[in-house]
Amino acid sequence: MPRLPSTFIMTNSVDTTDADPQARWDDMKLYGPYARTLTRWIHKLLDPLSFSSVVDVGCGRGHTLERLTQRYPSINRVAGIDLSTASLSAAKARVGQGEFHQLDIQTAHLPEQFDLVICTEVMELLVNDIQALIHMRKMTAKYILITAMQGHTLPPWQARIGGQVRHYQHGELAAKVQQAGFTLIRCVEWGFPFYSPLYRLALNLTDGRGRDGQYGLGRKMLSEAIYRLFFLNSARRGKIIFIVAAPR
Repeated sequence: MPRLPSTFIMTNSVDTTDADPQARWDDMKLYGPYARTLTRWIHKLLDPLSFSSVVDVGCGRGHTLERLTQRYPSINRVAGIDLSTASLSAAKARVGQGEFHQLDIQTAHLPEQFDLVICTEVMELLVNDIQALIHMRKMTAKYILITAMQGHTLPPWQARIGGQVRHYQHGELAAKVQQAGFTLIRCVEWGFPFYSPLYRLALNLTDGRGRDGQYGLGRKMLSEAIYRLFFLNSARRGKIIFIVAAPR
């Protein structure tokens, strides 16, 4: 398969050096209550679908792809896209299979299609989100699954720590997905009341600190308790949106 040149850069600041600052979030991806809930809902939405190939747009260090290949043995073709060469190397080692490409989804796409395109916690980072969705549609053979934050103002700590440029207004992302050429299959708005506003309020009060680094026993126990509490959240109201769609 032809490879695209590694020259695509996003307009907001993202590290693309050999050192990978994203490694400090590895434990959060494993034990954090929000990350575990995200995985649980992704699997819940994907379980009824049939797919054998997947590309993760903004794959980071490969946590989502690793879980998908473990849960769905029918997957026989895996790809990842990211800006950071260090994260791509970590993803390839973690997943143990597939092809990983450095490119900016706002300006380019892979020259092939996949049964499933997945894009989690990425749309908020993109200045040109409509162009990114159009490029993702060109890679989508059957389904796309997108997760994003919506419905509240972007707090300064999230822009600083995570590089986010927006949180979507209610209904905004679904409208943009349709504008880019997709038909909506399912939308889930999750999080009320224990994630949003309560957990979000705690993050805002602490300026987003305390989620990175290694998780010792105490942090693991607290994270487990919050994760269990999150099962009580509404799936009809909340600040996290999950969208499953198909290309028109």
